[in-house]
Amino acid sequence: MSIPAAYLHHADVQAMNARLDEVVALGARWVRTDANWSWIEPRQGAPDWSELDALVSAADARGLDVLLVVGRMPEWARPAGTTELHGPSSAAERSLFADFTGRLATRYAAQVDAWEVWNEPNLDQFWAPSPDPANYAAVLRAAYPAIKSADPATPVLIGGSGGASSGDIDSVTWYRGVYANGAQPYFDAATMHPYQDWRAAASGHQNTGEMARVPAVRQIMTENGDGAKPMWGTEFGAPTSGSTATTEDGQRVVYTDGRDLWFSRESGVLFAYYGRDRAAYGASTSRSPYWGLMRSDGTLKPAYDALAAWIAAG
Repeated sequence: MSIPAAYLHHADVQAMNARLDEVVALGARWVRTDANWSWIEPRQGAPDWSELDALVSAADARGLDVLLVVGRMPEWARPAGTTELHGPSSAAERSLFADFTGRLATRYAAQVDAWEVWNEPNLDQFWAPSPDPANYAAVLRAAYPAIKSADPATPVLIGGSGGASSGDIDSVTWYRGVYANGAQPYFDAATMHPYQDWRAAASGHQNTGEMARVPAVRQIMTENGDGAKPMWGTEFGAPTSGSTATTEDGQRVVYTDGRDLWFSRESGVLFAYYGRDRAAYGASTSRSPYWGLMRSDGTLKPAYDALAAWIAAG
């Protein structure tokens, strides 16, 4: 289950524990969330690890494997006038970012089971001012050895690529660019977010959207000597209300047939995005609150039942 930090450890402890209990109840093995540098160390030299300590300890106590997504630059580490989504673009910025990743890996080496370097760096909404495969490859070259020196056995994942629109770089072009800029030795698994065209998928057309690009990215990996590296899907799912959403039964089809298509091609971990809706139906016209496998009141959508049965069957 992939759950943003804002709705997990950045919420209150009671809510955090409830979300983790929901992951366990589903039967899922992994939880993916953010280790936002800008939240942890807003003042240089004065990190506050308390929220992340609580999350990692609570997940560990429940037997869950943890994937932390490292990203977001604090104000003191980025150029004036930029946001926390500023992508490290100078040697000094990359050095500061790598230092943080090393400290993070040192602190949680015994409890974290995978590291992901940034989220959707091919999209301008997550890598500002605009995605740049050369800059991102340079970030990997800095962060990978910093993590590995503290936590050599734990896999480091390239940041999961998302579906592109204006101002973004599509996943196939992105992977070509990242490889062309020397990233190959600096990640242990590739990642994509194989979201589909939800309405088409609900009608039986699963090979759409990012899911349809997975074979092309796999081909690029093979051409660059990475045919044996795993591919993970670190976000996957469909919203059930709001703009361009599908129905609850359509979401079930996405999670069953789309999941089967993924595992017919790849063996890496696939993460559902996410557990519980953040608003009651009708409270928002946006699709953002309605990605859950559960409704906001905790009742189960059909996709939850289908996934739980699949997991239980082994």
